[in-house]
Amino acid sequence: MDADEGETASMQDILEELDRYCHDRDAQGACDQEGDSEVRLNVYDMVQMNGYIAKLGIGAFHSGVEIYGREYAYGGHPYAYTGIYDVRPRTAGEVTGDTVKFRESINMGRTNMSRDEVVEMVRGLGRDYNGVAYHILNRSELLYYTCT
Repeated sequence: MDADEGETASMQDILEELDRYCHDRDAQGACDQEGDSEVRLNVYDMVQMNGYIAKLGIGAFHSGVEIYGREYAYGGHPYAYTGIYDVRPRTAGEVTGDTVKFRESINMGRTNMSRDEVVEMVRGLGRDYNGVAYHILNRSELLYYTCT
C-alpha cells in the first residue's frame, strides 16, 4: 500500500485539523503565528517502574515532537504505510495504552517552517518510517534519557 493511500490522513485533512485546532485556541491567544512555532519534545514513561529506575538514568520512554499544536510520533505496525501518527499534545497515552504516562515537555527552540512545510516534511518522513520498518532498538522513537 502506498503512503498516500489507505488509512493515512491526507495532507489537506491534516492542515484542516491544524487550522481548526488553532482557530479554537486563537481565542485564548495560544496558537503560534505561521512560520514561527515553538518545538517541544514530549517524553512519556512507558512503564510505572520508571518512577524508581529513572533516578539511575535508565528507563523505558516514548517521545513525540510537538509543533503547531500537534504531536508527531512513530510506532510500528505490520503494514507498509507510514508509522508516523499525530495526536493532541501530551495525550499519547490515549493512543499507545494506559501504561504510557506523560513525564515532561522539553523546549527544543523554535522553527521558521510553515505549517504546510511541517506537514510535507512529516509526510516525506512517513515514506521511510513506515510501520514494518519499526524496531524497538534500531529504529524507533525510543529516547535514551538521563534524569538530572
